[in-house]
Amino acid sequence: FNQRNKKLQGQNNSLRCKLRRMKTKLKGLKPSDDDVLALEDLVSILCKYGGLSRFTITDDVFHQRFPQAAHTLFGFKSWEEMKIMVQCLFPNTSTEATSSQIKATQDHMSIALPPLTSFEKCLNAKMLFEQDLTEEFLGLIFGKDRTWIGRVLKEWAPRWGKAREWLSTLDVTMDFF
Repeated sequence: FNQRNKKLQGQNNSLRCKLRRMKTKLKGLKPSDDDVLALEDLVSILCKYGGLSRFTITDDVFHQRFPQAAHTLFGFKSWEEMKIMVQCLFPNTSTEATSSQIKATQDHMSIALPPLTSFEKCLNAKMLFEQDLTEEFLGLIFGKDRTWIGRVLKEWAPRWGKAREWLSTLDVTMDFF
């Protein structure tokens, strides 16, 4: 057991030294244009491997990969149903994916995030109602603080409430479901 432990410690120390040397070399390097990911590639990676973020929850590819996400997050049977419902209930709200609005900075070293869209704000409120999430938790997903989320809810809670009122007055039979 001790021999194996010493061997693993030696390998660990060796890897740490290699890592330090690589970090030192990398500090002096600047990425070339070939090393920079295209925005489409970045979004694709986020949707394929990333968890919840403001970019993934509004992206069609993410919802194709995780078809249950729309039901889990927003209470709708599908992502398409969610977008159609938002378009019908809130016609001035575009359901365009947030990731399509990301822009690279001039030096291509980072991305410039757009302000939250009406669609993201709408989804923010819907998630709070469906999943009984805290404002702090939503803030982590959308990159905002609790008070900002509170202002969004102040705007969107009455709108969703009115929408529920409209939907509850529809004359729908069980055959429809």
